[in-house]
Amino acid sequence: MAGLTTDANGTRRVTFRWRGKRGAIRIGHMPDRAAETFQMHVGAIVAARDAGVPLEPLTVTWLAGLSDDLHARVAATGLVDGRQAKRTHTLGELLDEFYGALEVKPATKVTMEQTRPGLEAHLGRDRDVATITPKDLDAWRARMVADELAPATIAKRCKVARQIFARAQRWGMLAETPAGDLRTGAMTNPSRQVFVDRPTIARVLDAAPDAEWRLLIALGRFGGLRVPSEALALRWEDVDFDERTIRVPIGKTGPRTVPMFAELQPLLLEVFEAAPERDARVISRYRNGQNINTQLRRIIRRAGQVEWPRTWHNLRASRATELAAEFPGHVAAAWLGHTEQIADKHYRMVRDEDFARAVAGDKCGNILETNAAMRGAARACTESPKTPQAPGNPRLVQSGAVSCNHPHKDLMTPRGFEPRFSG
Repeated sequence: MAGLTTDANGTRRVTFRWRGKRGAIRIGHMPDRAAETFQMHVGAIVAARDAGVPLEPLTVTWLAGLSDDLHARVAATGLVDGRQAKRTHTLGELLDEFYGALEVKPATKVTMEQTRPGLEAHLGRDRDVATITPKDLDAWRARMVADELAPATIAKRCKVARQIFARAQRWGMLAETPAGDLRTGAMTNPSRQVFVDRPTIARVLDAAPDAEWRLLIALGRFGGLRVPSEALALRWEDVDFDERTIRVPIGKTGPRTVPMFAELQPLLLEVFEAAPERDARVISRYRNGQNINTQLRRIIRRAGQVEWPRTWHNLRASRATELAAEFPGHVAAAWLGHTEQIADKHYRMVRDEDFARAVAGDKCGNILETNAAMRGAARACTESPKTPQAPGNPRLVQSGAVSCNHPHKDLMTPRGFEPRFSG
């Protein structure tokens, strides 16, 4: 089927006859064994083409291993198809496609896009992604450490980088992701966790410009809602004043129902009574396009309070901490729409008053007896300590000190502690 000839100058050719015509493939100064292997496979290709059957796997593997030059010489005879030019993908193209395909909340997208400038600056926007190695990404991470970025920020950006290169692999831009073993680290920063106590939030509510702002702040601090996403999604049909429940229609774990806590009821009524007719939204004025985080910081300053980091998140975290101290952990987590593991990692905090209650006595704050002479000095566990009303804000129901009888029991729906979920 195929022959092998050597010219006077030592160059070699593989000859063959196909479709009634003679053909030849120049293979240069090739060693005997390699030339004979070439001859054998060309013969196998001719035989397969004449018989109209697929090539043998061994021949397919041999063709794939040929250099582009030799493969082009075989393809020029018409025996096989030519190779397509291998397309390269730049880092810039990958990032454009990755961020363009993201289906996340706008605020989440903004956070994820913070990873892009660092990658482009360190690796180069025109860098072929196939040439990026794990060593390159380790160096990028080391650079962020040297620039003294917060550990949580580094962890977040490394996590996003892993998502980017995993997507590139799935899209066929890479045979293997170079970020598979990229170290992320802890994404929490305890130094940015702040418990916003009730006297502070009472002053902030007093400084709010109107009823909707007071309700928005209270939904974060006392309802534990995510602001803005969950709070702005509320509609009046989700609020049941008779059952004293609020249905949160959207959330990371799906819709959920939370109690209408005593702190929320008067503020909800105030906004409801003033709501324009035919407006189904609970919060109708402060919506998309307005930076409510910046506005809340202005209100905090107007109230004479020191701004705390992660403004809205720490309002929700403060409520998560309070609820976990009053109700079973799984109940508190269900009301706030997250797991107990997430609550422990990102929300619940240890407060100074927790230490004070622990060293002072029992869980009701009673001083424990240390000798017989002190018998009778401790208060009964059923006695609720008196707490002054929150200063200057008649709308806020103060409940800082909780008795062992849990006065919040009257806020429960008839179904008991468990929240009502669909499904």
